[in-house]
Amino acid sequence: MLPTATLMDCYRILLRNGPTGGNLEDVDLKKTLVAGTDPVAIDAYVAKAYWNLDPEHLPYLQMAAARGLGTVDFAALAVKVNTLNP
Repeated sequence: MLPTATLMDCYRILLRNGPTGGNLEDVDLKKTLVAGTDPVAIDAYVAKAYWNLDPEHLPYLQMAAARGLGTVDFAALAVKVNTLNP
């Protein structure tokens, strides 16, 4: 059963030296929440938007899509991006 909604917290993102290392200089404050109904598309969007990674070349996304868990073609879906202003 697939989730009805997927939320990705992109408030602070680690750009380098992750997942256990890193310094404050390795963190970027995006203040963003990404939401949608397709978890694979959400992950593909964030990979492209924040790390400029091509979702078509990320094996785990391709495996998830092949198993029917979603699509890497996030542009074909209504992905919502909201910058949070505290």
